[in-house]
Amino acid sequence: DMLKGGQGNAAQSQAAGALFEACANNPENQAGLFHAGGMPHMVELLKRTDQPDLQAKAAQAIAAACAQNRDNRKEVLQAGGVAGLVGLLSSKHAITQENAANALANIVKRKSEKKPAELPEGDEDDAAHEQHSGSADGGSADGGNRSDEQSSSNRGAGQAELNKQGGMAALMNLIQSGAPRVREAAAVAIANAMENHPENRDAFQKADGVEKMLGLLKTGDPLAQENATTALWNAMVDNEKSRVDLIKHHGMPLLIQQLMAGTSIGQELAAGAIWKSCVNDPSIKTEVRLAIPGLVMLLRNGSAAAKEQAAGAIRSACVNSAPNKAELNRVNGISALVDLIRTGSTRAREQAGAALANACANSSENQKAARHADAIQVLCDLMATPAGGVVPTDDTLECAVAALRNLCVNCPDNQMELARCGGIQQLLMLLRPELKPQLLEYAVGAVWKACTHCDANRAAVRANGLRAVQVLADDITLPSEIRRCAAGVLKTVESSVAR
Repeated sequence: DMLKGGQGNAAQSQAAGALFEACANNPENQAGLFHAGGMPHMVELLKRTDQPDLQAKAAQAIAAACAQNRDNRKEVLQAGGVAGLVGLLSSKHAITQENAANALANIVKRKSEKKPAELPEGDEDDAAHEQHSGSADGGSADGGNRSDEQSSSNRGAGQAELNKQGGMAALMNLIQSGAPRVREAAAVAIANAMENHPENRDAFQKADGVEKMLGLLKTGDPLAQENATTALWNAMVDNEKSRVDLIKHHGMPLLIQQLMAGTSIGQELAAGAIWKSCVNDPSIKTEVRLAIPGLVMLLRNGSAAAKEQAAGAIRSACVNSAPNKAELNRVNGISALVDLIRTGSTRAREQAGAALANACANSSENQKAARHADAIQVLCDLMATPAGGVVPTDDTLECAVAALRNLCVNCPDNQMELARCGGIQQLLMLLRPELKPQLLEYAVGAVWKACTHCDANRAAVRANGLRAVQVLADDITLPSEIRRCAAGVLKTVESSVAR
């Protein structure tokens, strides 16, 4: 009631301040404010141009009320609050700018945990069958990636409204001209505005957003650097122009600096942004090569999440790039990947397996390094899943089998090591038509490559796998690549008998 007109400026200011205190980091009170119908009244206070202190407190309260409550976000949108908050970004008072940016960040976010919006997408497979990439307080802004997702009917409405009201341009101006805390809040709002929103990513890129955000990454404090890196990550999702801008404006050295000296979260975000920057462009691959020592450092010493992102970045960096594969070997990255496959989280093991597959494709030196790091035994152990152990996901299994295949291509020593580890029998057990097609393709391909120079593996196929392979070769409903590989196995085994 104190928020309503007629209660006096002092009463309204006191009420807005109290609501901020009540809603900060308190989802229950945020919900209570919604049910009491308070949001439209707070939006009205944003229009009080004669009372700048009241506007600032209203923006602060809106930021807190929207931090974990999508109903409040929707109420602010319906009441026209985005336009009012965008207007406050041009205030002469830094605290008002900061509160408005925080409020906008929480209104437009899709989810509630501060992380980058999307994992990087894949590179194209090359002729060596390299694996593609797989899939960065209560009143302040919250970045988005997991829980508390907006309802489908309202999804993206806040982001679209922000751009419509000129909010993206206003926030980017603050990145250059605002006080330190204002720049920090503006970076979060920009990052959230680009999550799953191609139009806002395009607006960011066309307004030279990458260059401006790199400026914050270079000069900001650790939290500002985290926010800037999140924004850069989100900007590069499905936007190759932003990736090119990152290299054009010398962003890779700044990300590498984050890898080496940033906070734990900053290192994870930097690795993810580097992963996102990897595209099939030789000049970009050259830039990414400079990051490989730092990425390997994260594989060994980073947080669990940072290890996953670092492995993903290496996974993409090695596609179609012999120099990057050589650099990975030079800094002992092959053994670091094998260690991560052995001990990492499920998602980290998946990325590490795919990175190892890509690193060993068409690279005899990396095949040798992987064998010396006991990679084949580790991959076979992953496929075997001991009693009581964690069953690997299909994606993890795919990456492990692809790695075994690439380790065995034209490498008699690795083929013999696979036989010694009992890996050929485990691969033969995967040769079932009902298996996921991609996994089945990798498995029968691995059997084929493991038999080209190894009598022991060919004998194992003759003893335990010929019928299964023949079924795959004869099944016209299967993809042609599976049938081709199965035919290759049969020809290889049969030719050895003839000799």
